[in-house]
Amino acid sequence: MKLIKRKVRLEMKRVIAVILLVVMIVSNVNITAIKANSSGTENKETTFKGTDFEVDFKITSQWAGAFNADVTVKNTSDKVIDNWAIGFKLDNEITNIWNGQVYSNENGIYVIKNAGYNQDIGVGQSVSFGFTAKSEAVSEVMIPNSYYMVTKEAVVDNADYTVTYNVTNDWGTGYNGEIIITNNSQNTIEDWNLQFDFLNNIDRFWTANIVDVQDRHCTIKNAGYNSNIKSGESVRLGFGGSPGNAEAAIENVIITEVITDANELQGDFDKDNLTNQIELSIGTNPYDSDTDKDGIDDNLEQYYSLDPLKKDTDNDGVFDGDEDLDGDKLTILEEFGFGTSNLKYDTDEDNLSDYDEIYVYFTNPLVADTDGDGIDDGSEIKLGLDPLNIDTNGDDILDGQEKIQQQLSHDVASEDKKQIINVTISMACTGDINKTTSVENTFGEDTLSSGVVGLVGVPIEINSQSNFDEATITFHYNDTLLGDVNENDLRVMWYDVENNQYVIMDEESVLNTEENTVSYRTTHFSTYLVVDSKEWYKVWSQALSYNRKPSSETLEYFDIGYVIDRSGSMQGSSISTAKEAIGNFIDAMLSNDRGTIVGFNSIATVYTQFTWDKINLKNNLSSIYADGGTNVESGLVAALNEFEKTDPNVVLGVENSKIIILLCDGDVYYTAATLQRAKEMGIKIYTVLIGSTYGQSALEYIANVTGGKFYFAASSDEIRKAIFGVQGDTVGNVDTTDTDGDGLYDVYETGGMIISNGTYIKTNPLKYDTDGDGISDSEEMGVKKNPEDDPLNNIVTKILKLTGHGYPQPIIAQYLVMKSNPTKQDSDDDGLYDGRARYVSGKKVVPKDPEPLRINGPAGIWQEQYNQAYNKNVASDYGDWYDIDWLDWKLGKWPSASTGGGSYVLQFRYDNMKQSLHSNADNWQKIGGYNDVYDEIFRVGTSDNMKQQKFQFTSGGKDYMIWAWRGDYLNLGSGAEIGIYTDPYTIPIINFKQWNVVDFTLPMTLSLYNYYGKADIDNVFSWAPNEEQWWITGFNPEFDEPKALDMVMVGTIDFTGREEMFEELKKKVTNKSELKKYMIFDEDGHTVWINWSSKI
Repeated sequence: MKLIKRKVRLEMKRVIAVILLVVMIVSNVNITAIKANSSGTENKETTFKGTDFEVDFKITSQWAGAFNADVTVKNTSDKVIDNWAIGFKLDNEITNIWNGQVYSNENGIYVIKNAGYNQDIGVGQSVSFGFTAKSEAVSEVMIPNSYYMVTKEAVVDNADYTVTYNVTNDWGTGYNGEIIITNNSQNTIEDWNLQFDFLNNIDRFWTANIVDVQDRHCTIKNAGYNSNIKSGESVRLGFGGSPGNAEAAIENVIITEVITDANELQGDFDKDNLTNQIELSIGTNPYDSDTDKDGIDDNLEQYYSLDPLKKDTDNDGVFDGDEDLDGDKLTILEEFGFGTSNLKYDTDEDNLSDYDEIYVYFTNPLVADTDGDGIDDGSEIKLGLDPLNIDTNGDDILDGQEKIQQQLSHDVASEDKKQIINVTISMACTGDINKTTSVENTFGEDTLSSGVVGLVGVPIEINSQSNFDEATITFHYNDTLLGDVNENDLRVMWYDVENNQYVIMDEESVLNTEENTVSYRTTHFSTYLVVDSKEWYKVWSQALSYNRKPSSETLEYFDIGYVIDRSGSMQGSSISTAKEAIGNFIDAMLSNDRGTIVGFNSIATVYTQFTWDKINLKNNLSSIYADGGTNVESGLVAALNEFEKTDPNVVLGVENSKIIILLCDGDVYYTAATLQRAKEMGIKIYTVLIGSTYGQSALEYIANVTGGKFYFAASSDEIRKAIFGVQGDTVGNVDTTDTDGDGLYDVYETGGMIISNGTYIKTNPLKYDTDGDGISDSEEMGVKKNPEDDPLNNIVTKILKLTGHGYPQPIIAQYLVMKSNPTKQDSDDDGLYDGRARYVSGKKVVPKDPEPLRINGPAGIWQEQYNQAYNKNVASDYGDWYDIDWLDWKLGKWPSASTGGGSYVLQFRYDNMKQSLHSNADNWQKIGGYNDVYDEIFRVGTSDNMKQQKFQFTSGGKDYMIWAWRGDYLNLGSGAEIGIYTDPYTIPIINFKQWNVVDFTLPMTLSLYNYYGKADIDNVFSWAPNEEQWWITGFNPEFDEPKALDMVMVGTIDFTGREEMFEELKKKVTNKSELKKYMIFDEDGHTVWINWSSKI
C-alpha cells in the first residue's frame, strides 16, 4: 500500500511540475519588481525564514547598469550548518562576488557556495557574502523570495581515500594512537566525518571531535581547521584510550563529506509536490508547503492560478482557501475535502452543481449516476425521478429503463434553406432525450438528401440511444418562405437506408396549417425531410421513354397474364427457375404496366388479379408450388377471364397492349375457341416449353395463331433466357446498343436515369467512364455489368410504390441506386475524388472519398491540402531553434521573447522551411502526460479560444485516447496538436483523469488552415515530418490573431504495424455519429485522416 501511495505522489508531482512549466512558459508570470531610485542611496531589504536558517537580502547600492547586494545567512538550528551552499532565483547576472563563489547558474537559479574560510555556520552564528550584478536599462531588480540549502552528507567512495592506523605508545594501562586519512581522488574531501569499528576503548581525540562512541563503533568529526582534505594530501588524527594492549587494526571504515549538490533542487523538502527548484523559481518557501498560510498547498495554488505568496490573491478580502473558483458555491478548501474539482462547476458532468449534489440532493458529486440505475443524477432530477432510488415508482423497472414522455426541440439554422425553422421530437423513451438524442442539419453534407426533388427546407438526421416505441417528429415551417409551394402539399419523408429508398408519408403526415407544422409518428429514426409532395409524385409519374415502341413517340404499356404450369412434373428446379425468371420480368414492368398471375395443374387458380403493384405480384408468385396434373386450357381460360373483367388501362389515349406468357412442361390441351377468343381480345400468347419436346407443336401453334412467339428451354439457364427473350419483345423492348461497353444502354445514357432522390443523371454513351475518375458509368450508377455472353445484361433496379395523392392508380416506378455521380470526378464537391487518392511525388496527400455522396470536411479544404503539397509548401524536417533574444526574455518583452523562451524550454523547433514551430518526439509532455486541466487552463486563458476533441477507444485490452487541439496558443500564436495517450488513472485531490503518453511512435502529419469559405483559405502551416511522432504539433507566431472557430485541422496517423488499433478505432468512431464525420479510414495503408473543424 505504501508503494502505491508513493507512486501516486510521484505521479502527482510529475504532473504538477509539467503544468507549472507550461503555465510559466505560455503566460507572462507576474514577479514583483523592486525599482531602485536614480540616486542609488535607497536600500531594499527582504528576510526569508527557512526551517533551520534565515536569509537577509539587502541592496546596498545601485547605479546605471548594475547594483551591489549583501546576503546574510543565519543558522537558526541547534547544530552547525556544514559547508553551506545556498540556492535562489535571480534574473540578474552576477558579475563579481566576495565571501562566496558561484557554484552554478542554470536559467537564473544560482547556487552560491562558501568561500572556504567561512565554510561552516555555527549555532546562532551568521555568514555574509556580497555580489555585484547587472541591472538592465529598466532599472529593475528581481529580489529573491525564497532560498534553499543545497548541501547534503554523502559517503565518499572507498577508492578515493586510504586510512592507516598505528598504535604510537602503549604502557599497559593506556595507549596513544594515530589515524591517517589520505585523499586519493582528484577532488577535495570537504567537511569530512569518519566512522569505524575498534575493539579498544577511545577516550579522546586531540585533532578531531568525537561525535559518538557506542558498542565499539566510533564516529568523529573534523576539528574545523582540518575539515577539508585536498587531493593527494593527508590529515593525522591523534587519540588516546585505556586500558592498554590495544589492537593494531580498525574495521568497517566509512568516510562521509558534506557536498554541494545542485540535484537537491529536484527534491521536495516540504513534500508539497513542487520541486525545490520550482519553488525557488516562483518564490515560494521550499521548507513550507503553504507559504502564505491560506490553507492551500503551494502546488495547488499554482495549479489553480492563485498566488502562493498571498493569502488573498485578488485582494477582494476573501482568503484564497475561501474562494470559489468554478462558481459552484463550494470554497477551494471545501472542494479539497469533498474531492471535487475546483475548476469544474459540475465535477461528474451530470448537470448538477457540486454544491447542489452535496447539500440539496445528497447525491455523489464524483459519480454521475449515484444509484447506478442507468440514468444520471441531473436527468433524474429533471424528470422527477429519485437519484437515490433505482426504482422510483416501485414498478420493478429500473429508472434508467423507464420510458418517460419527453420532448426535444431543435432550432434549424440554414443560410439558404430557411423554410423549416424548428424540429421537435416527442416520445416516451428511456434516458434523458436531450442527452441521448441528436438532431443534425445535413444539407450540403448529405448530397443525395439535399437534392431530393421537392425538398422544403433541409434534411434532418436524427439519432437516439434511447429505447422507445413511438415518436412524433414535428417540423415547424415558415409559411411566408414557401414560395410556389402549396402548404397543403407538405409531407414528411424519411430515408430507408436498408432499401436505399426515400419513403413519403403521404397519408400518415399530419399537417396543421394554423400552427404551421407537419408531423409524423414513427417507430425508428433516420434522415427525415419535408417535401412538396406534388413535385415528388410528378417526377415519379412521368416515366421516360426508352423507345419501348420505336415507331411511336408514345410509350407502350402492357397488361400481362402470367400463366404458369404448377403440375407435379414441374417440381424442383423447373418451378423455382420459372418463378425466378418471371420475377425478373415483373421487375422490368413500368409504372402503368399491369399484371395478373394464374397457376394451373388440373384446375386453374388466380393468385392475383390485375394490378400495378409489382411487390404484390412477386409476393403471390413466391407462393406457387408444384403438384397434381396438367390442364393448359384451364389456365388460359382463367387468364382470359381476368382480362375480360378488368377495365382497360388507357394512358394518354392509348390502351395497354395485352400479352400472356404461358409456361408449361408438355401435355398441352387447348381448344380452338379459346385461341379465337384470345385473338379477338387482341392478346398475344408467348409460350415457353420446359424440359422435353413433348407438346412443342401445340405450343408453337398457340404462339403463331395469336401473334406471339415460341421458346424452348431444356435447362434452367434456358428458362431464364426464354423469359428474357419475351421481355425483350415486350416490356423490355429497348434498344440494347451499348456503344462504350460500360453496361448502360445508350438510350439510358442519353435519355437519363432516375435515382432514389427523383433526379435524373445523363452520361456520355461514347465514354466508358464519363467523368474520367477511373470508375465505369455503370458501377457509379450502381449497376453490376454481367459477362458479355450473358443475355441477361439488363439493369437491375429498385422499385418505388406511391399510392394516393389524387392519382387513379398506384405509381410503380424503378430507379437506380447511384453509388457516385458518373458525371463528376468529385460527386459531392468535397475535394476528394470518387475513384482514386491523389499523390504528389509518390506520396499520398489526399485520400480517396470513402463516401462519394456525403461531404467529408468543408468545401475546398482537400483541394487546398493538395495544393500545399503540389506547390512544395509542406515541411518535412526539423530546422533551427527559435532565435531567442534573452534580454527581452528577462525583461518580459512579450510576445517575441516569450515565444522564443517558450519554444526553447518546451523543446519546440522550427521546421526546415521555417514555417512554424514543432515539438520533438522526446519532449516535456513525456514527463507528465496529459489531462483536462491543461484544457481548462487554456480555455480560461484564451477566453474559450481553444478547441479540443477526443477519440477514445480500446485495443488489445488497453485504453487509448487520440487527443486533438486547435486554437490560440497565446505567445506561440495559432496552433494545433494531435497526441496519442494510454493507461489513464485518476489524480487524487484534483480529481482529474491523467493519461500517459504511449511508448511508441507512428508516421504522423499535421496541417492547419484558417477557413473563411471555399475560395478564402489561409495555410497556417503544413508539417509532414520524416521522423515518427507520438505527439505532433505546429505553432505559427506570425498568425497572432487566432480564431479557433475559423480553423480547420487536417492530420494523419499511419497505423501500419498496429493494424488492430486501426480496426478498433474505426469500429468505435464509425458507431458514433458525432465523431465519424471527423475521420476517414484509408484501408490501403491503415491510415486515419483527421479532418476536424467547426464547419461541419
